Amino acid sequence: AIQCHEEALRIARLLHDKNIEGQVLANLGTVYKHQGLNDAACCSWNDALALLRPGSKPHTEILQKLG
Repeated sequence: AIQCHEEALRIARLLHDKNIEGQVLANLGTVYKHQGLNDAACCSWNDALALLRPGSKPHTEILQKLG
């Protein structure tokens, strides 16, 4: 799952699509969290927060996870 998300992230960056990049980072953070990689999850979620629109559903969900 991590490899698939990393490939999606690479493509989003090639396309300069910050919204998709943020969403992929948010999802990647969740994958990391489920695998017990808490530091990687927090880093991924923080990177996603910088790209996602404040108040959007993904942005709000990340803030809740970082609690």
